[in-house]
Amino acid sequence: VCSSDLIEGAHQISEQDLRPLIGVREGEPLNLFALSQGLEELRTYYKDRGYLDFQILNQESEDIIIYSREDRSADVTLKLSEGSLARVSKFDISGTVKTQEYVIQDQLLFKVDDVLTESKLQGTEKNLRKLGIFSSLNLRVSDDPSRPGYKVVVIKVQEADRGVLTW
Repeated sequence: VCSSDLIEGAHQISEQDLRPLIGVREGEPLNLFALSQGLEELRTYYKDRGYLDFQILNQESEDIIIYSREDRSADVTLKLSEGSLARVSKFDISGTVKTQEYVIQDQLLFKVDDVLTESKLQGTEKNLRKLGIFSSLNLRVSDDPSRPGYKVVVIKVQEADRGVLTW
């Protein structure tokens, strides 16, 4: 039985909003599968709100669950590092030869100074792949050293062979 759960390091989102996501409830039997799913849900929740550097610091540690001496109850403690809210600083697009940059920019689901979320990044990658003009595509983010809390969206493409048309 889960006797209590504690969330440390939650400053941007209230503990009250986070508790339902975790998958364990005080007074109910501890379900390790539900806890594992809850931790993934927690990670997704943060990243979809723009906290791309979010981490559960003790996820792989033994101190996430402390069992009582009789193994009849367990305390679940999560140590979180939220990171800062990620915003778009700029785009770094490379690898285009024939394709104009605006073709790529039209597929982006965000613009400079927007909050950057995981779902917007995934949607942008999906949009770019649907164009069907790139043989390879790499979309990633990196910290902007000149602007704390801002990310550079790096898009590297390789254009697909367009084929030869002969009469």
